[in-house]
Amino acid sequence: MSLRQLLTDEGYAVHTASDGRQALQLLDKIDPPDVILLDYKMPGMDGKQFLAAMRRIDHLRAIPVVVLSARTREWSGARLEVADVLTKPVDIELLLATVHAVTGDGAHHKRAN
Repeated sequence: MSLRQLLTDEGYAVHTASDGRQALQLLDKIDPPDVILLDYKMPGMDGKQFLAAMRRIDHLRAIPVVVLSARTREWSGARLEVADVLTKPVDIELLLATVHAVTGDGAHHKRAN
């Protein structure tokens, strides 16, 4: 929730999901986001499982994903491409810089309601 507030304060529209299945259902109902921040450890469907499922859906395949994980070694050499992997606890300035870079430094910056 603190990341949600941080990104909202930066002017991004933010949607959250508590697990991978809920995230896939949400992505089916909204316009594709400019970036997905993906926690590796989630109940039910973990980050790798979510990413694999997401990449099989045509209209979601190209969405950049930034992984947040305490277990960054598990992502090294991963065959599923991601824009970046940030180590938890996440450095806030690095997170914001990464989101700005992935979204084109604000080119798709959306004001939250």
